[in-house]
Amino acid sequence: MTKNMIHTIVLIIFILGSSLHCDDIFKKDIAHLGSLSVHANKLVRENNFEGSLYFYNSIIAYIDSVESQHKETSPDFKTIKSEILDHYSNLKSTISDMGHIPNGDDKVFHINKSDLDLIGKSDIEYQPFPHKELNLVKYFLDIYNGKRRKSAQIYLNRSARYVDDVKKVFEAFGMPEELAYVPMAESGYVPFSHSYAKAAGLWQFIPSTAKHFGLSINWWEDERKDVIKSTIAAAKFYKVLYKRFEDWNLVIAAYNCGEGGVNRRIRKHKSKNFWRLSTLPKQTREYVPKLRALIKIGMDPEKYGFEYKSEKALYDTVHLDSCISLKVLAD
Repeated sequence: MTKNMIHTIVLIIFILGSSLHCDDIFKKDIAHLGSLSVHANKLVRENNFEGSLYFYNSIIAYIDSVESQHKETSPDFKTIKSEILDHYSNLKSTISDMGHIPNGDDKVFHINKSDLDLIGKSDIEYQPFPHKELNLVKYFLDIYNGKRRKSAQIYLNRSARYVDDVKKVFEAFGMPEELAYVPMAESGYVPFSHSYAKAAGLWQFIPSTAKHFGLSINWWEDERKDVIKSTIAAAKFYKVLYKRFEDWNLVIAAYNCGEGGVNRRIRKHKSKNFWRLSTLPKQTREYVPKLRALIKIGMDPEKYGFEYKSEKALYDTVHLDSCISLKVLAD
C-alpha cells in the first residue's frame, strides 16, 4: 500500500467520522424543533393566533441560534427548517386572509438555544410562596406606607413597564410569580442600576455569578442590563437555590448573602427555619421581611393604598448580521 493511498483512506475515514458526528450534534436540535412545532400547531388548532405566531418566532430564533454556532448543518436539520418555514408562511397568509390583527400582548422574548434546556416544565415541585402575616413583614409594610411610601410608589411605577414579561419568564420555569417583584428590593426596578459591589441590572448580579448563569459581560455588552436575559439567569439561579434549600425564605436569604453563609447558620443553629437563624447578617435578616412586604404591595397595590397602572414596554428583539451605528438606529 502506497503512502498516498494511506493518506486517502485516512481522509475518507475522517470525513465519514465528521459526518456522523455532525448528525449526532443536530439530533437533539431536531428533536427540540419537532417538539416545539407540535406545540405551535396545537395553538393554531385552538385558534390562538397570537400564541402560535409568538411560538413560531421563537422557533425561528432557535434555528438562527443553531446556525450561528455551526458553519454547516445536517440534511435532516435543513429539511425540518424548510418545513417549519413553510408552515409559518402558510400561517401568516391564513391569518392575513382572515383579517385577524394580532395584538402582540403575548409576545415576551425570543428563546435562544442556550436558554431552552432550562425553560419548560421543571423537575422540581415548587412550594407556594409564603404570605403569612408576620410581625416583621407588617413592620416593613408600615414603613413603606409611611416614611418610604414615595420610594415604594416609584418602584411600582418603574415595574409597570417590565413586570408582566418578567412574570412570564418565571411562569416558563414553573416558579411563583411573586419572584417578579424581587427587583423592587434589589434595584428599584432600574435595569441599568449599579452598586458599590460591582453588581448591576434588575437582579444585581455580580460579574462572576452573571457569567456562571450564562450572561455575557464585555466591552460591547453587559447582559445583566438586558431585562429578559438577566431574568432567565435569575430564574436559573433561583432553581439552583431552591433545589438546595427547598424553602423560599432561605432561598431569598441565600440570594442576598450567599449559599455558604446560609448553610453555616443552618449548621450552627441546627434549624432550617429562617426566623431562627439569628446570626445571619443584619442586612439579610431585614432583607427577607422587607422583600416580602414589597411583594405584597406589588401583588395588590390598591389594598395598601398605592396607585398602579400597567404599562407595556415598547421593545422588540432584532437579530443583526453585522455591527450597526446607534446613530443609524436612532434615526
